Amino acid sequence: MRDVLLSLVVAAALASVGTRWATPDLDQNGDVDVADLLVLITAWGGCPDVCCLGDIDRDQVVGMTDLLELITWWNIYNPRTYPWCR
Repeated sequence: MRDVLLSLVVAAALASVGTRWATPDLDQNGDVDVADLLVLITAWGGCPDVCCLGDIDRDQVVGMTDLLELITWWNIYNPRTYPWCR
C-alpha cells in the first residue's frame, strides 16, 4: 500500500510540473528493473537530443539525477500514472 501511495504522490508532483520528466521504464516492459539500469548505464554521459533514452529528467545529461530517479521507481513503477516523453 505504501508503494502505491508513494507512486501516486510522486506522479502527481511530476504532473504538476508538466511533461519534463520521461519514464524510468527505459525498456518499456512495465517494470523498472535491472534491464532499465543497464540501459541507463550504457547511455551515461552527454545527450545531444532533448528526448534521448536514459535521460529521465530531460536535462540532456544521463547522470546521477537520472540514476536516483530510476532507483526511486525501482519495482513500484506504474505506466498509467507516470508521464511519458512522447
